[in-house]
Amino acid sequence: MRFPQVPLRRWGQIHGGGTPTSALENWDGSVPFVTPPDLRGLDGKEIAAAARTLTEAGAMGSTVAPAGSVMVSTRAPIGYVARLVHPSAFNQGCRAITARSIDQGRFLAYALVSVREELEVLGQGTTFKELSGAQFAGISIPQPPLDEQRVIAEYLDDATTRIGNLIAKQHEMVSLLEERKSAASTQLAWRGVLPFDEYTAGPTDGVPEVPSHWEWTRNKNLLTERPDLSRAGEEELLTVSHITGITPRSEKNVTMIAAESHEGYRLVESGDLVINTMWAWMGALGVSHHDGMVSPAYGVYMPRVGARYEPRYFNLLYRSVPYVSLMTRHSRGVWSSRLRIYPEVFLSLPVVVPPLDEQRAIAARLDTETSKIDALIAKTQEHIALAKERRSALITAAVTGQFDVRTAARKVA
Repeated sequence: MRFPQVPLRRWGQIHGGGTPTSALENWDGSVPFVTPPDLRGLDGKEIAAAARTLTEAGAMGSTVAPAGSVMVSTRAPIGYVARLVHPSAFNQGCRAITARSIDQGRFLAYALVSVREELEVLGQGTTFKELSGAQFAGISIPQPPLDEQRVIAEYLDDATTRIGNLIAKQHEMVSLLEERKSAASTQLAWRGVLPFDEYTAGPTDGVPEVPSHWEWTRNKNLLTERPDLSRAGEEELLTVSHITGITPRSEKNVTMIAAESHEGYRLVESGDLVINTMWAWMGALGVSHHDGMVSPAYGVYMPRVGARYEPRYFNLLYRSVPYVSLMTRHSRGVWSSRLRIYPEVFLSLPVVVPPLDEQRAIAARLDTETSKIDALIAKTQEHIALAKERRSALITAAVTGQFDVRTAARKVA
């Protein structure tokens, strides 16, 4: 049985968000202050806390939605959905709907999850995509009878929790595999492929011992800043990630809209080290395997002529936990999340340089030791993607009346 469609505005009161004054006394209170990232991955489930809180006085300068309201992100990324456990304030990137009853709110949250793609398509903007209040209020939502809404919500609470637990276990598996890969990579980067009789401490605290015949130098003796800028901005646009290193932007799912012109962007050649100046402390750097261009805010360093430099080895070394920690300690910034590593600081840092033949042997061993781990990670992530697709399809089918949830619940029982 298909259910009739009703505009969202007829489901209850819609609240627009706002940010209060930034005066310190308005923050660090007991009222959750919700922003789009707080809703990530909840898929209609409850949100009990947020990354930041307001005092009651600060909340008066914002918009506060009552407990049980449905919160939706309407500014990129669009379409995250959660139900509020507590009265919560929220910023301009969200809208809240207070339905006429808790049961309606529970159903409505899942119904909004089912139209996420439609919400995303309606988003407009040049700097970032945003869904207007009128567009949001006009979205059509399936509206079964109230008792049917209650049954559907209860069924989906149970079914999506079971799927969510499976996804969580798969994510735990990925984390464990990533830890194994990181440990193996760090061992190779700092100890090499063969056991040696002597190891020596590095020239600064926090870096591991290395084989005594490896040479320590400064980055400035190995690398120099690449001065080249793009004239027309037509080269391949590259992104820098702490997870994947340097990859073409075209291969990434990026929510931010690209700048209209890339003239003046920094050119990158294969083998260059690229560092996201603001996110180096997270490991957002790597040696590029692509020619292209990156934001002028990034650091691009090319090997000096004659340097003992195997790109695959130094990609491993610079992205290793000890070296990222070294850069973090020398980064500057008031807040830990805003630390920056400036070129003059990076170039002054020590770096270890094994013999070139050992660099190549380490890179080859890395491929052997991590390929099996990478295959397991890829397979696990495939299972996660399939489980998420199943959850989305289940929610859509249930809220639109494509199957009888009572019959499905009896089969599960």
